[in-house]
Amino acid sequence: MSDSPPIPVVLRVQPSAIPALQKAFDGALADLTVHLTRLQHEGYLREAWLGDEMSIEVQDFYNRHVMLSTDGPFAALQAYRAELMKIRDTLGLMEEEYRRTEGDNAELWGRL
Repeated sequence: MSDSPPIPVVLRVQPSAIPALQKAFDGALADLTVHLTRLQHEGYLREAWLGDEMSIEVQDFYNRHVMLSTDGPFAALQAYRAELMKIRDTLGLMEEEYRRTEGDNAELWGRL
């Protein structure tokens, strides 16, 4: 293993591709949101299925580690959704900046 710093990852996107990328992220977010909403309502074990001590322990363990834990699977899916939203929003900012720059360039060329 090397001690060199990690190589930064750069994603280059053609400005014309940004709307399609945003649409893809919007679709993924819509799908994921449906599943997260359902999981939030139906993902908890509401009762110990047999009512015995072992079922109660399993119910408690599952709810604490899967649904309530800040580093559990449900939290990971929520963090994934937040990351998708961040990327989608960044693409929107990139598109706005591109349009602003192109407008500035067109205005500059119009004055020359």
